Amino acid sequence: MDTVKVSVIIPFFNGIDYLEECVRSVCAQTLRELEIILVDDGSTDGCSALADKLAQKDARIRVIHQQNKGLSGARNSGIDAARGEYIGFVDGDDLVDPSMYEKLYNTAADTGSEVVTCAYRSFNENGTLSICVPHFPIGEVLDKAQIQTLMPQLVRDGSLMFVWRRLYSAALFHEKGIRFDENIRICEDASFCMECLLRAERVSALDDVLYAYRFVSGSLIRSRKYKPAMTDSLLRQYETKRQLIDLYCPNKDDVNKANAEYTFRHISQLLFGNLYRRKEHRFGEFRRIAHSPLFQDMYRRFDIQAQRSRSLDWVMIRLIQLHLSLPAYWIGTMIYGKEK
Repeated sequence: MDTVKVSVIIPFFNGIDYLEECVRSVCAQTLRELEIILVDDGSTDGCSALADKLAQKDARIRVIHQQNKGLSGARNSGIDAARGEYIGFVDGDDLVDPSMYEKLYNTAADTGSEVVTCAYRSFNENGTLSICVPHFPIGEVLDKAQIQTLMPQLVRDGSLMFVWRRLYSAALFHEKGIRFDENIRICEDASFCMECLLRAERVSALDDVLYAYRFVSGSLIRSRKYKPAMTDSLLRQYETKRQLIDLYCPNKDDVNKANAEYTFRHISQLLFGNLYRRKEHRFGEFRRIAHSPLFQDMYRRFDIQAQRSRSLDWVMIRLIQLHLSLPAYWIGTMIYGKEK
């Protein structure tokens, strides 16, 4: 194939129950000028052999086998190998509509957009759970200034999550040097997507539902087991986002305030929900989170008093603000301790 319009990167670590169905959905694309890069991130359940078998049946498939680097490292390996004008990402347990990459590519080519996003649905074995449309003006081509203006809302409503809902110009990676931070092993999408959107010259959105996100109860983010990398990943992600805001957002106060609100409503629950699944040395980790720049900036930029309630979550957050770490910690055991 002389011309590769789209490189589709599918990183996987195990997941043999879903991988073949995922790859077949990408092979069925109406856009034929694509390559499929399977990145085997040290699988141990037979996925490695399955990937090689799938590659033998379709010349568009290439397989990279590597020692486990985590999802960020696997995606970076795919980026380094990609030859397409545009790059898309698919998780190894998800599915894509047959027209997904043709529609996204045609929109990108017609508008000169470096990022194009679409709607997606989440599903499980019982069917569709929800549909999420892009929080972008549909049918418009947004320039840098418009993206900067929109960024507070994108941060606040979680629209930066999920790298797979978008198609990206390869120039963002090969010329501007954007990569996933391999030290962020959980929730790595947000800072990556923020950088892509802020450094793109044009961004477009479709409201077509083109991606299907499989809700797997035992997945990394939903597993009820303690995740050792969670705290470092979320604290590092926050620092990266703050640096991007300083570099690329003239409305940085508004974006930082939105980021602080997102910490209050979402990130704090992820951090403490994970912390209380830890069996030992909890209090030291609790204090590290409470004294982190992430929390200090949250208090400085977002008025938690305006959110005052009788919920134990709010009480814990308020006690941390008052530097009453020990009572805050014991309140946390009442909220999260039963989730072990």
